[in-house]
Amino acid sequence: MDLAGALCHLLWPQQCVSCGAPGEALCSDCEAMLPPRLSPVCLVCGAPAPCKTHGVKYVLHSRTPHEGTARELVLKSKYGRWGELAYRLGQLAAEGVELSPGNWSVAAVPPRRYFWKTSFPHTLWLRRGAAAQLKLPQSSPLRWNARTERQTEKKTRTARLAMNPKSFAAADCEAKDFILIDDVTTTGTTLRLAAKTLYAAGARRVACLSWSRALSD
Repeated sequence: MDLAGALCHLLWPQQCVSCGAPGEALCSDCEAMLPPRLSPVCLVCGAPAPCKTHGVKYVLHSRTPHEGTARELVLKSKYGRWGELAYRLGQLAAEGVELSPGNWSVAAVPPRRYFWKTSFPHTLWLRRGAAAQLKLPQSSPLRWNARTERQTEKKTRTARLAMNPKSFAAADCEAKDFILIDDVTTTGTTLRLAAKTLYAAGARRVACLSWSRALSD
């Protein structure tokens, strides 16, 4: 826990979101009950990664299936405005991820511009947790470039896959490597388009990361 997290814990004592035990936002006993870590997949074709067609260019690392307790945890961190929980989910998402040597930093799918007034920028807390776990700096290369409907508001797979390909813009990416984190992956469209934007802006490598992944849609 960093200084900001320690101060928040001192002022507002936490309890486990799952079982109610005092201490951390997610206690060690409840963490131990999470399913085994998911194997990496390709964001483009869905095959085990690295795949024969896309190699390591669009690898997605996810901690857990998007169901049961794992689903409730991410919903509570997001809609309950629970930064410490999102921070811990970011740490757990990054746990065990191995990176080749490079100029790595941790970036997040950015909060939408209107989120700062209407919702909680939990992806930035996820980014902080992942960066702490991986001992890497944080970066903010992405921004929203087009007004798009939230993926969670789209009711069908076809609608989610039809996300505007120009949704993102990126800067300051030349010869850099990024861990790109989001909370949940369903079709993978958001992370895939964000990764493509980073590559188009000069990024050398992008490894995608999410707390949970939908195993069926």
